[in-house]
Amino acid sequence: MSQQTLTALITNLRSQTEANSITPEILGNVLQQMVDEIGNVEAAQTAARDGEFCFASFQGVRVPGATETELVISPAGVDYDTLRALLQISTEVGNPIIKAKRDCVVQITGQVNLQPAGSYTSDRVLRWFKFDSDGERYADCVMATHFTGTTQIFNVPINYSCYMRAGESLHLTAYASGSNESIVSENSRINIHAYLKSS
Repeated sequence: MSQQTLTALITNLRSQTEANSITPEILGNVLQQMVDEIGNVEAAQTAARDGEFCFASFQGVRVPGATETELVISPAGVDYDTLRALLQISTEVGNPIIKAKRDCVVQITGQVNLQPAGSYTSDRVLRWFKFDSDGERYADCVMATHFTGTTQIFNVPINYSCYMRAGESLHLTAYASGSNESIVSENSRINIHAYLKSS
């Protein structure tokens, strides 16, 4: 809540001149909103100084051949989470992995473990991206691995960073060329570091 909004609430309280027009509930609500805003400011100051961190693993999933599949964080896979003021991590299918609460810089490292389901040659593509207001993808990063006929597990390294504005979402998809599917292991892990851009 902005200072302007809090000021408007206080101004509204001051305009209540009728006897007993301000109830304990109304006053308590305004005071609670002020306390919440102070907490948000303190959390943002901590994030600016130390950054926020999250270590997470993906839900294991089979990626059908020639079909782009959005990857999702496992609900049980978040080991250490200090994300409070800057980012929101999603663990629900159909939602982006990250949504920014405030303007911040996001750095992601780690690895995605990919395995072809069968022995064949194809490409596997991982893609980070955001959507603009027209629904077009941008700020994307493509990581590709070529499989050559033998069934192996490939650890695809993740090293991605971007600037996120409040309300923006970050997505990660996997794609396999050809008709055979790939397996994304639940041992795939990412490390997320978010911090406020220094002035």
